[in-house]
Amino acid sequence: MNQVLFRIWVPIQGFAGIPIFGFGLMLFLAFVGGSWLANRRARQRGIPVELVSDLTIFLFVGGIAGARVLFLWNHLPGLSLTEYAIEFFKIWKGGIILYGSLGGGFIAFLIFWWYRCRPLGINPKVLADVLAPSLALGIALGRIGCLLNGCCFGMVATPECPCMAIHFPFPSPPRASISGDGLQAAAGFTWKNDRLTAIPQVGKVDLGSPAEHVGLKAGDRILAILGKEVPTVQDAESIFMQGWPEGQNEMVLEVQGTAPNESTRVIRYVPRTIGLVPAQIYETVSMLLLLGLLLAAEDFLRPKPGQIISLFMIGYAAHRGLNELLRNDPRPVGLESNTSLFLLGAGVALWLVFGFTKNTTPQSTEVVQN
Repeated sequence: MNQVLFRIWVPIQGFAGIPIFGFGLMLFLAFVGGSWLANRRARQRGIPVELVSDLTIFLFVGGIAGARVLFLWNHLPGLSLTEYAIEFFKIWKGGIILYGSLGGGFIAFLIFWWYRCRPLGINPKVLADVLAPSLALGIALGRIGCLLNGCCFGMVATPECPCMAIHFPFPSPPRASISGDGLQAAAGFTWKNDRLTAIPQVGKVDLGSPAEHVGLKAGDRILAILGKEVPTVQDAESIFMQGWPEGQNEMVLEVQGTAPNESTRVIRYVPRTIGLVPAQIYETVSMLLLLGLLLAAEDFLRPKPGQIISLFMIGYAAHRGLNELLRNDPRPVGLESNTSLFLLGAGVALWLVFGFTKNTTPQSTEVVQN
């Protein structure tokens, strides 16, 4: 779980390098993997590969746009037009709501099919079936990005919870949420005096935390954080909340002990959250299973056009409804809280409608180029 996987070195003094964010990298891999699978399936059905390649780009852009619009609408209301435009493009930091992505992608699909595919006589149901497994693969890879970024995190894993608990580093959404709820100190310790103008002195150190393991003790005075002097609690909290460098997981403190004439010392440790349910990993595994189901269904069920995308809708909605029970982030909210039910109902209805519809278009469709 690391928001910045590595940095690309550039010959500029004082510049740490270009950060490569785990979330953005996994989005890229999801696009590449999904495009490859869609192209392969299109070739098998006689649909022009270059057409599907253009469509996947169109879907990716439409999906990102829909995801960002829904996220900003839910989480950052009241932004000015300039602020909205700036925040809209910060996809490397997360803020991608999947149901918004599906909605934006659906609109992009309809526009592309109407102007590019309809004149060629391509059945939209066949085209949607071609893309369905790519959606499952893309979500599976995208959730690994969520795991690296720390978004879409699970609830606290209690001792009796039968799961492999995972821990997130200091600069992550779970840490901010858990410490904000009072379940854990942000950096493994509390302040002796919470007044903003007070001297930053350690109050209590969390038992069993990395801070305790490196010898941080109650009463220690924090002189500097990451090399920056902190005369007051407000200065320290400012670094924790606004001035923390991207990808910096290690806490570096210069401290002064309580013993007379004790010299200052520098301690280093990596704060981490208490154990959480690995909701992101569950979704990745679930989507890989759904991917296998979609591919197998074509061979064993002999579905009619449109039923593979319907099966994807049913499978994802069922998974998402259950997975939401394990998540501990502020979402879903508003309309989104019922989206899984809507998607499940629509998927079942379409499966039945397409199943009873007379099949006039074969699964393999040779497209005649004009």
